[in-house]
Amino acid sequence: MEACRSLWNREKFAGKNRGSVGLLYSLLLIAHLAGLALGGAAAFGHPVVGALAGREPRFVPFAHAVAEGLGQAGKAGFLLLVISGPVMIWMAWDLGTLGAAFWVKMALVVILLVNIILANIAAPKAAAGDAAAAARLPVHGMIGVALMLALIVSAVLAFR
Repeated sequence: MEACRSLWNREKFAGKNRGSVGLLYSLLLIAHLAGLALGGAAAFGHPVVGALAGREPRFVPFAHAVAEGLGQAGKAGFLLLVISGPVMIWMAWDLGTLGAAFWVKMALVVILLVNIILANIAAPKAAAGDAAAAARLPVHGMIGVALMLALIVSAVLAFR
């Protein structure tokens, strides 16, 4: 395992001397930012699509199709984030040096995961005509937007 770490130039990231970034870390950061973009598209797109469907019943089939695509993008983004994030932390950071903002960010990730699961449980029920589930979807959308914004702020504060 230590041989793998040295291949990835972990030493270059230790402490405050992160000026030289290895290729693998750069690729992980690209994947992480792509995951953030995909997740953001889903988080911010779902409420827009839902509002469109609520105003114009003729757009409901289109809105369901778009929401499904956004959901798939969001799931892919979340997967990229939860794979690339821990590896980047392992490569470049000492958990002991990460402050409260990092742990707030991790708590927000768990809350976001719960929100995603609950929204994915409610969506098929809403599509099948369950009014209570349909009423919960906009709430999940608003929570998702708030969580994305809070995650961005906490990430900036944690890794500055």
